[in-house]
Amino acid sequence: MLDNKIQKDDIVHFLDLVNSSYSPNFKLGHSKIGKPKPYYKILKEEYVDSLEYQSFIKVYLFSRHVLNEQELYVLNHTYGVSGEFYKGTQIAKMLNLSNTRIRAVRVKGEQKISTFLRKQLNKVH
Repeated sequence: MLDNKIQKDDIVHFLDLVNSSYSPNFKLGHSKIGKPKPYYKILKEEYVDSLEYQSFIKVYLFSRHVLNEQELYVLNHTYGVSGEFYKGTQIAKMLNLSNTRIRAVRVKGEQKISTFLRKQLNKVH
């Protein structure tokens, strides 16, 4: 156990859902460019009470302190932290940015979190 709330399995689950190369389950060459991230299947209102979504959000909340303000805004809205899920196009309109820029911010934020989580995993090995 890494702390009172976050376990190694939770971190690996998060890394798998964001398709991070830092996941111990990541296989080189299995990344699909242009394919939706695995987490999109659980980012829906009907999954909010599922263990899969709860684990994902728990790890996100544990690690989001590494994000800047814009990354935090984009990921909070994407992941439904406020209770509502927003698509990239909706977030782009809210921030008056392009869809491409929102995607870049999301990817950068997920990379920062993945790097932080890799360090957390290394502490238990």
